Amino acid sequence: MNEEELLNSFYPLDFCIVSGSDLGDMGEPVSYDHNGTIIKFCCKPCIPKFRRNPEKYLVLLREELEAINASLEDNSS
Repeated sequence: MNEEELLNSFYPLDFCIVSGSDLGDMGEPVSYDHNGTIIKFCCKPCIPKFRRNPEKYLVLLREELEAINASLEDNSS
């Protein structure tokens, strides 16, 4: 399963990659499509912060996806 398929099936994080706040702490999480990848934020003001330096924040998402993929691979063997 690649990153995009994993994100489309469920969102792996329960926190905002910009603020660190739990998703849902500031109302309904806000979804944003970044080059075909849906990313969830705690609030709309986090989106412009993300847009200014997406790679800084995408590292957290990639690390979480790698951990999930490793866990899925361990469970399938």
